[in-house]
Amino acid sequence: MGAEIRPETVLIVDDDDDLRDLTDLIVTRGGYQTTLAKNPASAISIIRDNPGLGFLLTELHMPGAEFDGIELARQAKVIQPSIHTVLLSLVEITSVHRMRFPGAVDTSLDKFEIAGRLLPEMEALRGPNVSTAMSHS
Repeated sequence: MGAEIRPETVLIVDDDDDLRDLTDLIVTRGGYQTTLAKNPASAISIIRDNPGLGFLLTELHMPGAEFDGIELARQAKVIQPSIHTVLLSLVEITSVHRMRFPGAVDTSLDKFEIAGRLLPEMEALRGPNVSTAMSHS
């Protein structure tokens, strides 16, 4: 990749172009740089090739994909242990899903909540002493 990956760079993975673009808009308006992927296989390549990603935002279910967002988060943490992972979903995240979270998913959000809750959740994961490159005064 040509662009430098910085810790505030967010990898957004979603098979739905419109929802991926909406998430991208919200995140870039929050001052983050983004990289986009349409499926887990592409995301894994990006994660391997770009050490230092700050966040992985991934859809839970991507029909036809090699594996789901929880497994993607698990593999991302193996490759880049410091990456923050956020699972996004249009369907209810059940206790069965949550049993697979430890060591993989830092937090999860319903996609209908991302406009109001995504950036505050990301800031909480980053901690109080870290600011984005374009943080607001």
